[in-house]
Amino acid sequence: KNIKCEFNNIDKKLLLINTISSATMLVAKLHAYNIGKVTIVAPLCSLTIIVNVIASYFILGEKNRLPQKIIAALVIFFSLILIRL
Repeated sequence: KNIKCEFNNIDKKLLLINTISSATMLVAKLHAYNIGKVTIVAPLCSLTIIVNVIASYFILGEKNRLPQKIIAALVIFFSLILIRL
């Protein structure tokens, strides 16, 4: 029941846009792994987490648990630097 209520309250256009963009991202990621080096593609794919955090802050205005999000983004960033060394 709860899931049906939540689904009925969702904006269907936003759901469709999200579904299409997620599917496009997955296909592009698989294609990148097929044609590129894993040592380059994997760190770039990890950057999507940082982009999502930044977008959620500025576009959606999500300010809850901001220190944890910043720390997680910094850990990811520094681990990418270590991988590239």
